[in-house]
Amino acid sequence: MNGHRETWVVRSKGFRNWLYHRFFTEKGKAPGSQAVQDALGVLEGRAICVGPEIEVHIRLARHDDTIYLDLGNEAWEVVEITTDGWRILSESRVKFRRSRGMLALLRPSTNGNFELLRPFLNVGSNDDWALLCGYLIGAFNPGGPFPVLVLHGAQGAAKSTCTAIIDRSPCVQAA
Repeated sequence: MNGHRETWVVRSKGFRNWLYHRFFTEKGKAPGSQAVQDALGVLEGRAICVGPEIEVHIRLARHDDTIYLDLGNEAWEVVEITTDGWRILSESRVKFRRSRGMLALLRPSTNGNFELLRPFLNVGSNDDWALLCGYLIGAFNPGGPFPVLVLHGAQGAAKSTCTAIIDRSPCVQAA
């Protein structure tokens, strides 16, 4: 699609739309409803019985020592994260599908810094800040185990604000 590959569930609206478009492009007319149902059935059967089994992920995946993060954007871009750094790819080694309601993440910045987040969070000590940063990094572990965040503080200490900010971070959305 438009210079990139997309992965769709066979019975999804996106795949059905692609099938209608492909038929119209090749034949110049709309297919009948029964023909579409028959085609979907055949494609689904072939995928199950004949095609190779390929693992499909949602948002975050690991392949060997590399982590892939689907940005969820229209170009289907993926961030490849290795021990040497990260880069944005237009095509991924792993397959991703999109769940309904999945929002796009912002493209990462090369000058990102955890410290830029700190003024928005009521985290007192440097030890607590290190734990929170560790939690955010741990959320990028595609297969688990996943960290559990426990916040303590008096009423009005901004615990709910902290969780709302963290919940919107790409790290947590990926997990």
